[in-house]
Amino acid sequence: MDLSRGYQVASYGGETFIENHSCDPGVASTTFSGQIGTYDITLDFYDECDGESLIELLVDGVVVTSINLDQNGGSNYIAGSQRQVTFEGIEIPEGSSFAIRGTRDDGEMSRVEAITFEPISIAAPTISNETTIIELKFDDDSDKIDSEPTAESQSQNAADLFCPALLHKSAEGRASAFPG
Repeated sequence: MDLSRGYQVASYGGETFIENHSCDPGVASTTFSGQIGTYDITLDFYDECDGESLIELLVDGVVVTSINLDQNGGSNYIAGSQRQVTFEGIEIPEGSSFAIRGTRDDGEMSRVEAITFEPISIAAPTISNETTIIELKFDDDSDKIDSEPTAESQSQNAADLFCPALLHKSAEGRASAFPG
């Protein structure tokens, strides 16, 4: 992901995240490399008690969802303030631009630790159970985040999907209709 307008990589207590140091909205953007489809998007963030910042998710420059970080108790830094929210049913065309836009408020800097895309409905004719995760990895000497998606795949063939009780997997990993 490319970071701009105030977002930068930071770390504290073994956690790595992006945070906005600017009064302007910070932007972390990339080109979505997943398939055309509908996704549940899970955002790991920090909701601190020292402000009410805003995080928006944008597809092709259009806000598709947002969350106000308005926790009133807990910490004014990341300790004890980690939260997670899942936005369901977000449609993302293949090759779209995708961005996180965070608007800082007072001492709360729209900190984001990770974002996960879980396919719910894929337009392409594939049969798989695949989760694409964009991990925020950092290099202290850079203003960019490595956002190459990693796939945690548990691909299944059609027989697995429709009749798993009839299959037996051999030690070599081959599926057969009958054990033996």
